[in-house]
Amino acid sequence: HFVWDDFCSWALELSKTRLGSSDAKMRRGALRVMGSVLADMLRLLHPIIPFVTEDLWSKLMPQMDRLEIWMEKPQNELLILERFPQPRQAPQPALEERFAILQRFVVAARSLRSQSDIKDSDKIVVQVKPLHSATKRMLEQAKGPVMFLAKLEEIEFVESRGKGMAAQIDPAFELYVDLRKYIDLKSEIDRLSKLVAKKEKELEANKKKLENPAFADRA
Repeated sequence: HFVWDDFCSWALELSKTRLGSSDAKMRRGALRVMGSVLADMLRLLHPIIPFVTEDLWSKLMPQMDRLEIWMEKPQNELLILERFPQPRQAPQPALEERFAILQRFVVAARSLRSQSDIKDSDKIVVQVKPLHSATKRMLEQAKGPVMFLAKLEEIEFVESRGKGMAAQIDPAFELYVDLRKYIDLKSEIDRLSKLVAKKEKELEANKKKLENPAFADRA
């Protein structure tokens, strides 16, 4: 979960805007953090997958040395001789809770796009009604990376939902999109009507099965 979700799906993706920045200091900071966390992950995984992690370590070490971006330079060229990493600071549950708002926001924007059949290549404008004290501040601080991940053109803050706006509801925010700008509403209504008819047909068939004593007994 940590390697695949927290590191790859979120931290690495969020770092792409900094890694592609024209600001050398920003790029170096992103490389330093991501490289050092990768090194710690290899240390933790080494007892379980020793040969793969040792090989990756041999490739990571010279690159980190060349760029001089270690947070804490390793004492050994061989990973098997390294000690487990120690926490650099105490856990910050409040920060993790605030960051989770950003994660859910990106997921909500992607979900709304997918459900509404908006083209993946279209950057969309979303409106946000903050419901948590940290929502607006977090979105403003991480606006660039969030817009990159959710493929947004702009984030607008509003106090209410406008007429005809599609919505995603979260405990920390409400997310709105004006679908008229991105899809043919008549075609979308037709698609949803057909989907409703299909589901109603399936529901009726299931009701008949459940009303059949022989089926219920076997089930």
